Amino acid sequence: MIVSSAPVPDAGRVPSGEFTPLQKGADAVEKPTVLIERWTPSKSSEVLDYHNPTNRKIYLGRVIELAQLMKKNGGWEFNGSSLVFDSDGDLANGQHRLSALVRTGCSLDLVTVRGVKPKVAQDTMDRPKRRSIGDQLDIDGEQNANNLAASLRVVWDIRKSVDNGVGWQSVRMNVRDAKAMLIAEPEIRESLVVGRNAYRTLMYSIGAAGGLHHLFATDVDREFADEFWRALCDIETATVKGDPIGTLRVALIRDTNRLRGRPGMSTRHKVAITIRAWQSFCAGGELRALKWFESQPYPDWRVEI
Repeated sequence: MIVSSAPVPDAGRVPSGEFTPLQKGADAVEKPTVLIERWTPSKSSEVLDYHNPTNRKIYLGRVIELAQLMKKNGGWEFNGSSLVFDSDGDLANGQHRLSALVRTGCSLDLVTVRGVKPKVAQDTMDRPKRRSIGDQLDIDGEQNANNLAASLRVVWDIRKSVDNGVGWQSVRMNVRDAKAMLIAEPEIRESLVVGRNAYRTLMYSIGAAGGLHHLFATDVDREFADEFWRALCDIETATVKGDPIGTLRVALIRDTNRLRGRPGMSTRHKVAITIRAWQSFCAGGELRALKWFESQPYPDWRVEI
C-alpha cells in the first residue's frame, strides 16, 4: 500500500518550531554539517509536512516495519544511518524513519546531515543495493546463504499466513528475525538437501521446498516428511490415480512444462497445494485434484498422523 509522500498541512496548523532548517542564500553554510540530533514525533511531523516536497512516495509497509522495530524492546539500535537535508532545508533521505517516529510516538537520536546539494543528493542516493538477509547470512559465514534465507522467509510467511491470518509477505522478515529463527531452529539448514533435490527433479524452489520440509519434519513427523519428499522427487516411479503425491507431481510437472510466455504458479500457490497434498498423504486419503484459491484460508501443515 502506498500513501502520499508529502501530506498537505492542516490550514490551521503552524510549524512546531522544533525543526530549524539551514538558512538559504547568502547566509547558507558552505559545507554540510553532521550532528546527532534528537528526533521527536512533533519535529518529525513538521519536517514531513513542511520540508518534504520532492521525496518519493512513502511505502506504508516499510513504515510499519520500522515502527515495529522502534516499539520492540531492543529492536532499534543506533547504527549510523543518517537523515539527510539539502541546503534548501528539504529532506532528501529518511522520510520512512520520520514517518515511523510519528506513528509510534517514539523519540530517537539519529545522525543528521544538513547542507548537501539540492537534487544531487537524491540523484545519487540509495544506488547501492540494499543488503539482503542472504547477504548478511553470507557475511556471517553461512553456507548456501541465499537459499537458507529463502527457506527462512518461506517458513516465516507460512506461519504468518496460517497463524496470524495475514497476507503472504505482508509482514516482512528482517535480518534479526531470520537470525533468531536460525538460532531456535538450526536444523532448517539440513532441509536444504531436500530443497536441492526438489529443484533438480521438479524445478521446485530450493528455499520453498527446504522450508516446507523443515515445517513438516519439525511440527509433524520427520520420517513422514522425508518419505513425502523422497516419493515426490522420485519421478521415475509411477503412482496410482488418486495418490496425493502423484497428483501433486503431475501439477508441478505441468507447471514446469507450461507453454512459453504463460505465467506459472506463484510460490505462494505452489506451497499451498503442496500442503494440501501433504495433508492427504498424512491422512492416507485420496486426492484426485489440487485446487486452492486466494480467497481461501491458507492450508495448515500441522496435521495428525
